[in-house]
Amino acid sequence: MPDNFWEENSGENFPFQFRYKPSTEAQRNANWSSIENRITGQQLRSIYPMLKHILIAASFFLLVALTYFFVNQNVNQNLHSTEQYAIVQTGFGEMKRIVLPDSTEVMMNANSTLKIPAVWADDAQREVWIKGEAWFHVRKKTVTKQNFIVHTPQTNVEVLGTIFNIKDRRDKSVISLEEGSIQLITDKNKVLTKITPGQVAIVTKDKKMSVASDNNVRFRSSWQFNEYHFEHTSITDIAEMIQDNYGYHTVIDAKLITTKFLTGDLTAKSIQDFIKVISVAMNVNIEMKGNTIYIYPKQ
Repeated sequence: MPDNFWEENSGENFPFQFRYKPSTEAQRNANWSSIENRITGQQLRSIYPMLKHILIAASFFLLVALTYFFVNQNVNQNLHSTEQYAIVQTGFGEMKRIVLPDSTEVMMNANSTLKIPAVWADDAQREVWIKGEAWFHVRKKTVTKQNFIVHTPQTNVEVLGTIFNIKDRRDKSVISLEEGSIQLITDKNKVLTKITPGQVAIVTKDKKMSVASDNNVRFRSSWQFNEYHFEHTSITDIAEMIQDNYGYHTVIDAKLITTKFLTGDLTAKSIQDFIKVISVAMNVNIEMKGNTIYIYPKQ
C-alpha cells in the first residue's frame, strides 16, 4: 500500500451526481438516505484494498517466522546449550559438517561430541573440546594471530591455521596432520611437542606419546567421503570401528582374531555396505542379528 494512498484519494469524485428536481420532504429524506448508503459503500470499497495488503503482509511475516522456527528446530536438533557452551552431537552412522564463527570448518564423524563456547569474542581464546572423531580446517586469524586449541581427554592441540584429523576413542587420541603446523601439550608443565605435515601423534590415557610419519596421512580423514583405508588392519580393529561408528556390538570367532588382516581401500555409505565388503575382502561370514554383528569363518 503506497504511503500517499489516502492523500491521493481524499478528493476522489464518487460515481454519482445530483440533478435538481422539486420533491417532497419525504422524497428528500429518502434521497439522502440513498446517498449516505452509497457513500458508505464507496468508503468500504476504498478500505478493502488496504485491508487486503495488510493481511497479505501479516501472512508473509507469519510464514517467515514459522519457517525460521522450524528451520532452527531442524538445525539445532543435535545442538544443546549450557550457560557458557554449545554442544553438537552426532549419532551412530551420522556425520555432520559445521562452520564455527571464526570460519573454521569441522566435519564430525559418527558417535562424536563437540563442545564450543556459546559466545565467540574477537579477542577471546579460540578453543573447542572433542570426544569421538573430527576433521578440522582451522582458519588463521591474521590480525590477532590467536591460536586455535582443540582439547581431548589425553592432550591439547594448538594450531594457528592448519588441516588435521583427531580421533579420540577408547582412551587414546590420534592426531594426524595434513597441512600447517600444530603442537601438543600433554602435561601440567606444558611441554610442547611440535608435529609437522605427514606425521601422526598417538597420546594414551597416561599421557604417553609416540610420533611417526605416515605417507598416507590423508587417508585417515577419508571417512568423511565414506572411504576407508586399511593397512594390515586386524579384524579386531575393524570390529572396534563398527562399534564406534555404527553402535553395533561385535562377536568374533576366536579363530579369526590372529589370522585375519585387511590391506586395501573400500567405499561404504551404510553399515550394510560396510560389512558386505568386509565379508568378501576378508573371506569371512558376517551376520547381523538385532544390535549384534557376528563374524565367523566360512565353512
